Order: sequence, then C-alpha cells, then structure tokens
Amino acid sequence: MAANSPPLAAAVDMSSAPEEHMSPVETDDLRKKLRRALEDWNIVTAESLLRKPAADKDEQDIQIHSMDLTAMVCEYLTPEMEDAGPHLTQCCQDLLVILAQKGNAKENLIALLEHLEGFKTLKLVRRVLPALAITLMGIKDKSKAHSWSWALDTLACHLKTIQQPENSGLEGAERLTLDLNSEISDIIDFLDDLVPLLQPLVIHCQKSENSTENCLRKQHLTKFMLQTFGHPIAYLSQHPEKSKSGDKLYPRSYEASKKLVNFISILNSDIFAKVISLSSSDNKTKDFEDYGDIDICAGVLLYLVFGESMCDDVVAGVGIVPQVYSHTHILRSCSSLIVKMLSTTVESINHKGLLLLQSLITRMPGDWFTGITSRDPKLIALITPLANLIVHHNTAELRSLGFTCYRQFVGLFDISARFDLYKYLFNSLNHSGLLGWSVTHLKNTLVHVLKDIDTYPSYSQGKMQPIFTKLFHLKHGAQTDLLEISDELIAEINLAYFVTCRQPDYLSNVKLQDWVDQLQEGLKLSKAHWELEMNKTLDKKPNGVVDSNLVGGPEMSITVGSQELPAMSRKQKVSTIKSALATMDVMQFNLAPLVTKLEQK
Repeated sequence: MAANSPPLAAAVDMSSAPEEHMSPVETDDLRKKLRRALEDWNIVTAESLLRKPAADKDEQDIQIHSMDLTAMVCEYLTPEMEDAGPHLTQCCQDLLVILAQKGNAKENLIALLEHLEGFKTLKLVRRVLPALAITLMGIKDKSKAHSWSWALDTLACHLKTIQQPENSGLEGAERLTLDLNSEISDIIDFLDDLVPLLQPLVIHCQKSENSTENCLRKQHLTKFMLQTFGHPIAYLSQHPEKSKSGDKLYPRSYEASKKLVNFISILNSDIFAKVISLSSSDNKTKDFEDYGDIDICAGVLLYLVFGESMCDDVVAGVGIVPQVYSHTHILRSCSSLIVKMLSTTVESINHKGLLLLQSLITRMPGDWFTGITSRDPKLIALITPLANLIVHHNTAELRSLGFTCYRQFVGLFDISARFDLYKYLFNSLNHSGLLGWSVTHLKNTLVHVLKDIDTYPSYSQGKMQPIFTKLFHLKHGAQTDLLEISDELIAEINLAYFVTCRQPDYLSNVKLQDWVDQLQEGLKLSKAHWELEMNKTLDKKPNGVVDSNLVGGPEMSITVGSQELPAMSRKQKVSTIKSALATMDVMQFNLAPLVTKLEQK
C-alpha cells in the first residue's frame, strides 16, 4: 500500500454501501460467463456481457458485484499477458471502464488500488488509469479529498520506481533520439495517460471553489504533480531543438509537461509563491519526504514556466506568475533551486538549471544590479556551481551554455556594484580560462572608471591595490607552470600594461617588476622544457636529423600541470608541444611592451 496512505475507512466511507454488496455469490452466472470469456481470450463476448447484458438481472449484478468483477478483471493484467496478448489487456482496460461507469465508485476504488499496488510495470498501471479517473470522479464530494489522496499516493509510489536514465552525453537535436528508447518511451506514454486522469479532477476543483473540501483536494493534486516534475519529468527533455531549416522540434514529453504546468497553475493562483514556499528551508519537514528532492521538483516546474514559457498564449510566464515580483526577487528566490540543479550529476537537470538561469538573466538588461547587490549571498551563491559546471561537465554544449550564463550574469552588475564581485571572483575562481575572461572584463571596466575616477570611489587606488597584488603574483615564482595558467597570464599582462600606461600610481605599492622578472625567467624555463620534449619526441639524432618513420610511432603520454593528458601518438604529441610553444610565444609577445614600459620609468 502507498506510503502515508489514509486508513481504508477514512479513504473510502463504506457505511452507505448495501450489505449485499459485500457478499457476492461465487456461483453467479455472469461471473462464470465473464471468466470463461477471459480465459478463452474472447474479447467480443467479454465486452458484450458487461456493456449490453442479456437480462435486467445481469445489469443489477454488475452494479451490485462491481467490486468483485473489477478484481477479477484485474487478475488478467499481468506482464506475461501484456506481452502475449495485448488485445486481451486492452479488453480488460475497456471492461474496467464499463465497471467504473456502472458500479459503486467506493467499492471499485478499493479493488482498483489493491491491484494497482501490486503492478510491477508502467504498462499495467496505464491500463487502470481510465477507470480510475471515472471512479475518483464518482466518489461523493465529502469523501473526494481522502479518496484522491489515497489514489494519488499509490500512483506516486509507481513514480518512485521509475529508473533514472543514464547520462547520454547527447547534444542539440541528438537529444530527441532519446524519445525512441523503449524505457523512456514507456515513461512518456505513462505521462500522456496521466493527463486525462488529472484533467477532470482539476476541472472539478476549479468548479467547486465554495466546497470546504476543495482546499485539501488542491493540495493533494498539487503535491502529486510536483512529484511528477521531480521524477520522472526532470530526467526527460522538454527543450525544443532547431532543425536545419530553423523549425522547432519538440520532444515527446513537451505536451504532457505543458498540460501539467497549466493544471497546477489552475489550482494555485500564485504558482511562484507556492513552489518557493514549499522549497524554503524553514518548511522542509518530514511531511515533505514524499516529494523526494523538493528543490528539484520546484526547480523543474519553474524551468518549464520561465525557461520554456509553458503557458497558453503568453510569453515568459506572464499570466501564470503575477506581475508583482521584480526580476531581482525572482532570481534571488530561484537561486537555491538553480544551485541544486547545477550541482547534481544528472545532465538533464543541469541543462534545465542552466536554461532557467539564462531565462531569468535575460529578463534584465545590463547594469541592472546596483549598490551592494554584489554582496547578496543568494546571488553570489550561483557563481561556484556555475563555474564548476563550466570547467568539469562532460558535455560541450552545457559548458558553452554555462559560460554564456556566466558572462551575462557578470554583466548584470553596474560598474560600482562590480567591484565587490571582482574581489569575490578573483578569490574563488581557480580556472585559468574563467580568470582570464574576468581579468579582461576588469580591464574593460577600468577604461570607463579612469575617465572619471571621482565618480567611482570603489575603484580608488587604495582599494584597487589589494586586487592588483593578488593578480600580479606567481604562486610558485619562476617555477610556476605557465602553460596551465596561460589564459589568466595573458589577460593579466594586458591589464598591467593598460594600468601602467593610464594610471601608474595604482601600481606604486605593487611589486610589478618582481612579477615581470619571474615571468621572463619562467618563460625561459618553460620554453626550454618544451623544446627538450620536442627533441625527445622527434628522437633527433646527434646530427640533428629526425627519423620521420618515428613520428607516427607508439602511443605516448604528456603531463600539463598536475594532470596527465590522454595517451597519444607521437604525431599528436608533436602537435600538442607545438601548441604549447606557440602559447609561450604569445605570452612573450604580450610581455615585451610591458617590459619596455617599465624600463622607461
């Protein structure tokens, strides 16, 4: 039975059921005929027995003994029968619908859920959903909330049994091929069948606003749909891809997800406030264990609202989210959800987190954040997981999208607010590429600052010197692996030359000359090292002649910094070493003007 299910007596009030309903006659002629038809796989006879009974007595028996008839039909819903005779299990599905229409809703609900709990595959669960929808609508209003809760909790248990698909590493339109996978196809078919089950329940809630039970019904439906967003919708793609002709190609789960978003918006007047309140740390109690990870549930829902604009005839959530929230408030409120989505190891959730972040960032123009917003912990918390994803994720598309988000995020802060952001970035980032871009961004900011220093007191000489001291420093002196931090170094060399030319006083207390000397020495050592590696790789003879037959010889490995690159052939290694030497030449070329400038002082 589903976890946290209400007691049977509470879920279904049986006090009003006639006593004769509880004692069906085992030798009943209708039951014998129906069982014989099912045993013979005679679907025409089986359906005619229930749809058009031969006698009034049979019609009455269907109404009186619907619980037992439902249980008997469910016995034929097995994995073996689904594989061997899908036409028979389809017949059983139709028979359950007839019994749901003619029988006692309370009794049928018990029979359906008792068998539903024992099903092991989603295909069998789907067989009872049409009858379950009719049965739930047939329950008396005073018992609907408890009965719906019991049924939805039982279905939620089946959601939890759905296995998480493995990371595919697919990009762009290639992701659409995942819908062809048999397991994922079964999941999407299940979602498609959930929509007709939930739709009449949602409509009933919409039309029963004056009912005292309606609040509970909405809660149960909202909870179940949020569980669905967290598992399995989180693992499926809903992002439309573009074809070669520019047309949008929608994944199969898009439509079902869109309908669920609309359902949950109908049940909640302020969908944003609802999910944010559920995911807030103060409200995470044992009552929320059924959700799984509530942050993922809420994050996926908001991704569908903002990232994919899943609402009818509106754009970017207008019409679902009340237009009373500022862009800053929405981003701050979603920050913890995005952090969780970016930190997980599931690439489909990483993708959704990036798309949600990008959609919220693009709602704001550049220089939107002012004042001390760069000290806001909720905004700053986005940087570390975003940087980790950019550096370590296996998928190039997501790394590229992450870097796009990073650039846009930094651009949201105006010049004054950027100062504290720079301090955080230079103290937290450890990737040469990200640091190099950030240093270049600082240089471009100083172009505007130095035009009117008095307007930007944050960038005064005293406040900038600690930043320059940190940037113009080699951790291991001349022994530092310059190739490993080449992007950062090239940007820092350009920054140093710019400041030396435009505002040399800023560097008065910075040991710039020492840093330059270490760089020059380090470049000599690095170039000598790589030239030696080249000679070893080419296996030069004493007379300097290279044996060309060895260039494509056995596989070799090479270490850059502390990380060993994958095994490569001699030809590949030669190409890598040439690239390293070219990088050293670029650094030396950029360093030359700075050396000349310092010598002129």
